[in-house]
Amino acid sequence: MACDNMTVDKNMLRLLNDSTVYAICHGDIITVNAPNIGAAIFIKQIEG
Repeated sequence: MACDNMTVDKNMLRLLNDSTVYAICHGDIITVNAPNIGAAIFIKQIEG
């Protein structure tokens, strides 16, 4: 809940709740897909 108008937060929650497909690539990247909503890609940040 970081955005002032909550649009991004609401859309991300909708994407995660309605996701039907996800994939983990090499343990560093997660993709989440939801029909008629879109997709999100999460990339592990390397500390250093």
